[in-house]
Amino acid sequence: MSSYTFYYLFNECSALVSPPALPATSLSERCYSYMFSSCTNLTSMPELPAVSLAEGCYRYMFANCTSLSTATSLPALQLADRCYMGMFRYCSSLTAAPALPAEDLQPYCYALMFSECTSLQNAPKLPAQQLQDCCYRLMFRGCSLLSSMKVGFSNWQTSLDNPTYNWLSEVA
Repeated sequence: MSSYTFYYLFNECSALVSPPALPATSLSERCYSYMFSSCTNLTSMPELPAVSLAEGCYRYMFANCTSLSTATSLPALQLADRCYMGMFRYCSSLTAAPALPAEDLQPYCYALMFSECTSLQNAPKLPAQQLQDCCYRLMFRGCSLLSSMKVGFSNWQTSLDNPTYNWLSEVA
């Protein structure tokens, strides 16, 4: 798969209710970025079996998909810079986040991932012990129904660029 292959492919396609299958296990740079962004009637997402990610590969993939209520598994253990950035941002019907098993984080990998998901009730366990620059930046901002979460880190190097900047802003 080449870089930017499906970039913006179905963007703003409000008639799309069910997505096509996406069986790739190895991704390239920004290949699925914004693919379903603003598909406001999309109710489900395809399985995403990729374990080899690339920079920005899922960036804002489902952003503004306001009818999306559940998310499928995200099995990758080796992340890439900005790989999940903003993936579900403004998915106001999303009630549960997928498991995020990766322990080897990259800069901005989860930044804005669930930002403004106002129906999100359960945060995934975040097992990483070592953080990276801005890895959780604004991750749960505006998720006002979240009440608890489990994290693996207890502190981080002061040389990092604020890995948790406002990540729980507007959260109970």
